[in-house]
Amino acid sequence: MRIAQLGDPERIAREAMDAVMPARTDPVPPPVVARPPLTRTRGFAIAAAIALGVGGLVVPFAGWLAGAAMVMMSAMWRTGEKLVALLLPFAAAALMALASAVSAWLDGGGEQAGTVVVNPLLPAAYDFMHAGFLLFPFVVVPVSGFWLLWRLRGRSTD
Repeated sequence: MRIAQLGDPERIAREAMDAVMPARTDPVPPPVVARPPLTRTRGFAIAAAIALGVGGLVVPFAGWLAGAAMVMMSAMWRTGEKLVALLLPFAAAALMALASAVSAWLDGGGEQAGTVVVNPLLPAAYDFMHAGFLLFPFVVVPVSGFWLLWRLRGRSTD
């Protein structure tokens, strides 16, 4: 008889649950934190600098081009820093060509009575070219990539 007075058992159970637990509403989803674009991350910038510095050794010329494209796409460096890193190898090549031309001019400047007097203390033009072939891919190009890594230190993605 008491059970008949209380009513439907499902309604009683529902009221008991509502008393224990507050009424459920749709949960508010946590705010979606937008991830920055890939080109604005430090990881992408580090990969770009490494690809610029040693990509040409792994895949000649195409590796350097891929690294240069990645550096230009990255938002972690200023435009001036990007230009310095990309133009450094070309400036070094121009400087080596100029040194080679000056050396060739100095070698040919010692002509006397049809003979060429060569100063053994001055490097010949081919010395600059040989040194350039060794120094350029193993020293000059990686320096530009390491310089970008140095400039990246302490920067955040903000």
